[in-house]
Amino acid sequence: DPVIIAMGYLIENFDDWSDKFLDYLKVIMELSYDKEDLMSSHVADETVSDEDFVFEVLRAPFIFIRFLSSFFQNDEDEDFITERNISRAEYDRMVYMAERIGIDQIPIFRKYMSKLLVK
Repeated sequence: DPVIIAMGYLIENFDDWSDKFLDYLKVIMELSYDKEDLMSSHVADETVSDEDFVFEVLRAPFIFIRFLSSFFQNDEDEDFITERNISRAEYDRMVYMAERIGIDQIPIFRKYMSKLLVK
């Protein structure tokens, strides 16, 4: 199967292409939404309820939420706001990617990351 061969190549050579890919994602994301608008949210505060988080997610640009669910969730059918278990390696990769594409300080992303239970 050519897809399996291609995926194997991509995985083996991740270090060779990942930075270019993340740089490209950063440009796309910067063109797709108003980061300053997303930064004005207070949803990452510890006192914010899950209900308030849901409303912030619904108010956020669709492309931003779609991006988070596509790149940071194992299963797009998972509930975006519920807690889930992940490995330390997966968590560290997520943090690295978020820093590289410039979303690590966006409150919705920070709240999303606070829902992850690192094993």
